[in-house]
Amino acid sequence: MNLGIREAIKLGPVLATHIASDTESFEKNDKLLEDYMLNRRERALQTIRLVKRIMGVVAILGSDRMFDLSYWLIRLIGMIPLAKRSVIWSLSGLGNR
Repeated sequence: MNLGIREAIKLGPVLATHIASDTESFEKNDKLLEDYMLNRRERALQTIRLVKRIMGVVAILGSDRMFDLSYWLIRLIGMIPLAKRSVIWSLSGLGNR
């Protein structure tokens, strides 16, 4: 949801500029849309990489081994406030401005 809201907020001014422009400056404003698209694509790839990393951790922790060292290590790291805030910030999408 955060990603969609942020996307709409950033796309709004670009579309408004494109729509309000006259036909002679469409090429210049098309460049704005292309730049926006390239920026959003890079952000989307970053989000996909983050999700893949998280799913990799979930897959490792998905085993039935309660005495798995990686499980307890991640639980311990999750108790550190700075680490917890960092993960929450990344997952919310607010870290990708």
